[in-house]
Amino acid sequence: MHELSIAQEIVTVIDAAARGRRIVRVNIEIGAMAGVAPDAVAFSFDLVTDGTCAEGARLNIIEIPATARCEDCGLDFPLTDHFTACSCGSFRKTLLRGGELNVRSIELEPRAL
Repeated sequence: MHELSIAQEIVTVIDAAARGRRIVRVNIEIGAMAGVAPDAVAFSFDLVTDGTCAEGARLNIIEIPATARCEDCGLDFPLTDHFTACSCGSFRKTLLRGGELNVRSIELEPRAL
């Protein structure tokens, strides 16, 4: 289950960005072809945030659909898996979107005045 190590790395990144402030929300992007199960990341995130500045933070996962460009005819088309062919019949393609695994943003608790 590599999603646990992915969740740990997310916490490392957001903890450094928060600089000790409490994190209330984390937005991440997971592409359909990233090889990562969003539900497993969400489950793991809750485990690895225990005792950190992100404990209790809400995780928002934005799933990015996969799109490729055919290397033969130039058509951009949606991918449902790695074996999806272009409508021209070609399997030669370049992934345009759907490989993402990004921390998009974090929301911090407001500072006390």
